[in-house]
Amino acid sequence: MPSEHTPPERLWHYTDGAGAKGIIQSRTLWAGHLGYMNDTSEVNHTMNESRLVATRLIDELPEHAGALKRWINDLTDSPPKSWAPNIFAVSFSEQRDLLSQWRGYATGTGGAFCLGFPAKLLLDRADPGWVLRRCVYSREEQQQMVETRIRWGLDRAQAAEVLPARKTRQEVAYAQIFSAVMGIAPLCKHPDFAEEGEWRLYKGPVSIRAGTQVGFRDRRHTLSPYIEFELSENRAPLDGLHWIAGPGPQQERANSALGWLARSEGFTRYQGSPSHTPYLP
Repeated sequence: MPSEHTPPERLWHYTDGAGAKGIIQSRTLWAGHLGYMNDTSEVNHTMNESRLVATRLIDELPEHAGALKRWINDLTDSPPKSWAPNIFAVSFSEQRDLLSQWRGYATGTGGAFCLGFPAKLLLDRADPGWVLRRCVYSREEQQQMVETRIRWGLDRAQAAEVLPARKTRQEVAYAQIFSAVMGIAPLCKHPDFAEEGEWRLYKGPVSIRAGTQVGFRDRRHTLSPYIEFELSENRAPLDGLHWIAGPGPQQERANSALGWLARSEGFTRYQGSPSHTPYLP
């Protein structure tokens, strides 16, 4: 099994026909805002794990009890409407042709597809600020990650010789807790979803100001922000793209159509095939 830092040779991105068309034509992936993803309970899961860790640390780190208690209080008694910072992510799976992924992510128009990208391509194109990591499904491992990062942040707060203007040491410590937890929020997923073997390519927190290149896709009840991850330089055709056309009533046509699109865009080294998952109308 790949480690959290070493991906398999190829990672699979599940999408619909409209998404596959957009990726091939633009040579970009849209990294969605963590707070606008389909399942926002992922962030809440990380928050719950951090509450357990903070509760354990209160007696062990009395000098930071105030900041830890404030964090616990914010999680239990007065949580904000959204915890998600400006982190943007693209999801991939180690598993190709996985039924649960077809059900969850490829339900739009134009058929269903999973696009297989060489991991080396993603790593080579990851400019500074972009990170490719495997999601963590073990609650024990998640809590270890949270605790390690919180301890590191609190040590920094304690060692700071000069504090920001009008900030107390407790406020600085609280900010370190927040930063520590949010730093791993994109990677923590509930153990029930472990079969997905999900990897995330993410960037953030991103400072949103005038001139920041943020796009917005239309959703039923809101606009959903995203940033682009460029897959090639100067829109050069992608080398080594694979795809699987998902289960559907016109699977063969969908597979052929994407092949025609790839050729029309100048792609020469690609491979498409139909899914082996049966279609159940």
